[in-house]
Amino acid sequence: MNNSYLGLIRQAQRSFDMDYHVQLSFENINAPELGSYGVDHIAVAEGLGCKAIRVTHPEDAQAAFATARVMMAEYRVPVVVEFILERVTNIAMGTEIDNIVEFEDVLDLPLDDTPANPEPTSRGKLLPV
Repeated sequence: MNNSYLGLIRQAQRSFDMDYHVQLSFENINAPELGSYGVDHIAVAEGLGCKAIRVTHPEDAQAAFATARVMMAEYRVPVVVEFILERVTNIAMGTEIDNIVEFEDVLDLPLDDTPANPEPTSRGKLLPV
């Protein structure tokens, strides 16, 4: 999850009546499509020998995971799926699976009919659905 700052630090502080954040935003001249979101996680993942996909629209989530499955099978390496979020986005978190703190109502969407085996994708791009 990329919201251009260390949001989990800010979230953890909230129980102590603090709301500080650590900004990571900057204009990345090597990845102008990121705007001020800074770190190009696609380049980082690929630099570590992984494949990666960037998701900027929620409706592309299912296609991203389908694409990741295809890439894992084809390349036999981990695939990072990066989701670009609003800057101040609270992420569900907790110490145990049954102790997750949700900051917003959970939206349960039905599974769509995204193909299970889409064609391979180019660097950091989703497959067409």
